[in-house]
Amino acid sequence: MSISLFVMLPFHIVNREITVYGFVMLGLFIAAFCTGAWFKTPVIQQRHAAFFQMPDFKRADNLLMLVSIFSMIVLFIEFRSGSAGDLTAAYEIRSQRSTSLLNGDASGSSLAFQLGFLTSPVGYTVLVREIIYREKIKPLRMIILGFGPLILSSLALGGRGPLLLAFTLASFALLTKRTAFAEKVAKVKLRTRSRSSNFFLITISVIGVIVALNYFVTVFFLRAGEGGAAGMFDAIGDAWGVTFDGPVAEAMKATLGLGITYLIFVFSWYIVQGIVIANVLFTSYTGPAQLGIYGIELAGAVARRIDSNFVAVRNYSLFDLNVFGFVPSAFGTLYVDYWYFGILVAAGWGYLTSVVYLRSRTSSDARWLIAAPFMMQGVLYSGVNTPLGQTNGLVTFSWMIVTFMMAKPRKGKSLNPGSLQPRRKVA
Repeated sequence: MSISLFVMLPFHIVNREITVYGFVMLGLFIAAFCTGAWFKTPVIQQRHAAFFQMPDFKRADNLLMLVSIFSMIVLFIEFRSGSAGDLTAAYEIRSQRSTSLLNGDASGSSLAFQLGFLTSPVGYTVLVREIIYREKIKPLRMIILGFGPLILSSLALGGRGPLLLAFTLASFALLTKRTAFAEKVAKVKLRTRSRSSNFFLITISVIGVIVALNYFVTVFFLRAGEGGAAGMFDAIGDAWGVTFDGPVAEAMKATLGLGITYLIFVFSWYIVQGIVIANVLFTSYTGPAQLGIYGIELAGAVARRIDSNFVAVRNYSLFDLNVFGFVPSAFGTLYVDYWYFGILVAAGWGYLTSVVYLRSRTSSDARWLIAAPFMMQGVLYSGVNTPLGQTNGLVTFSWMIVTFMMAKPRKGKSLNPGSLQPRRKVA
C-alpha cells in the first residue's frame, strides 16, 4: 500500500538522497522478517480450530479497571493544567518537548504526564480483552475503560497516534474473535445480539470515526499555520523534504481545492514516509548503533536521565539527515538501533509473530488470542515503526503480557500440534 501510494500520487522529493541501495536494504530486512515467520509457519487445514474454554480474567479485570481509572484521572489533571483543549497550545507543548528530546534534555513533563504515559496504554488491552472474550460485548465498559484513557491521552498531548491504534486494534480484535469462534466449540457459544444492541454498536462506531476524523483534520490545519494549506505547501518542501509537485498535483489542486489536496497529501505522507525515511537511513546514516534509544520511547527516556549528552549526539546525527521526528518504518528503526544485526532482530520478530499465530489457531489456551491483534497491528504498522516503537509500544505490550500472565487458563481439548505439517523442519 505504501509503495502504491508513493507511485500513484505526485510526491516530489526535495533535498533527500533516495538510492537503489536503500531499497535493496529495505527488501533484505523485509525478507528476513518473512524468513523468520516461514520457519515457524505450519500448514493448517481449513477450520482446524482448537477447543477453547474461557480463561478466568477476574484478577486481570480488576487490575485493568483500576489502572484505567487511575490513568484517566492523571491525564485529566494533565489536560487541565496543560493545553486544556487548546490544540494550538498542545502542538506548541509537543514542539517544546521534541526540542528537549533532540538536545537530550529532560522533557519537562509533569508527574501527571509521566504517570499517564505509563498507564494510558492499558486501554488497548482493555479493548482487546472486552471484544474477544466477552460473549456479549459491553459497549459502555469498552468505551469508558478502553477508549477513555486513549482519548484523554490524545487530548492532553494533541496527538493522533493513540486513537488510530485504538481503532485498528479494535478491528483486529473483532477479526480474531470471528476467526477463533466461527465454529461453536467447547462451551463457547456466541449468542446473536439483538438488533437494538447491534444498532447501538454501529452507531457508536460511526460517531467515533467521524469525531476522530474531524479531530485529525483540525490538527492538520492548525499545524498548517496562518497561511493555511497554501502556505503549508510552500513550506513543507524544505521542512519535510517532500511535497506535491508537477502537472498531476496542479490538477488535483484545481479540481479538489487546496484544502482537500493538502489533506490527501498529509494522510498519504503518514503512510508513505516510512519508505522514504528508511531509504535515507539505509543510504546515509553513519552514526553509532543506538541500541533501542531511537526506536523505543521508554529506552530513550531512561537514557536521557543517565547521560543526556550520549543521547544528544545520536539525535543530532539524525537531525542532520532531516529524519528526526519522522517515522522511519520498522526496518529503518532496526538499522539505526542495531545496524546490520537488525536483520537478525527482524527475523526474530517474524518468528515470534508466527508463534503467536500458531498458538492462537491451535492451542486450547485461549489466552493466546489476546496477543494476536497486537501482532497483526505490528505487521500493519511496520511502515511506521516497530511494534515496540509505535506510540509507546513497549508499555503497551507490557500491559498485554501482564494481562496474559494474570489470567488463569482453563484448558480444554486441543488440536494436536504434532499433526500439523511444518513448511520446514528446524533442527
